[in-house]
Amino acid sequence: MRSRRSSRWSNRPDINLNAFADLVLNILLFFVFATELAVTEALDIQIPQSKEANAATEDRLPMIVFITKENEFVFENEKVPLDQLAQRLKDRQTPEDRGVIIKGDRDSNLQAAVEALDACQEAGLFKIRIEARKAPPEAPAGPK
Repeated sequence: MRSRRSSRWSNRPDINLNAFADLVLNILLFFVFATELAVTEALDIQIPQSKEANAATEDRLPMIVFITKENEFVFENEKVPLDQLAQRLKDRQTPEDRGVIIKGDRDSNLQAAVEALDACQEAGLFKIRIEARKAPPEAPAGPK
């Protein structure tokens, strides 16, 4: 006579994780291949910081002129020579546009910023904002 207990242990249920691992791997591969890996050309611009800077909303001021550390002007992801910048701003201007944001690298010249301001004014744009990043708060001085 066999005991009931010994037969229960001989038919032990087994969990097979192979099918689950295959499913997880297939889902992972689907997302890897389905995700569009768009590589955009990024500008290496270090925006200067200010204690009183406000974040600008791009829907209010949609036109942005970048000044790189080499003092080159970038408008709509294209390098634009200074003599063509005003015309490009005029061509892009619509009645809904409210101005221009100038974002310059902190190592760029002040002269480049002045030239960008002149190009904006030549294009008939007078609502111009130079954007700076808000500086992190200073750490409180501890006891000495």
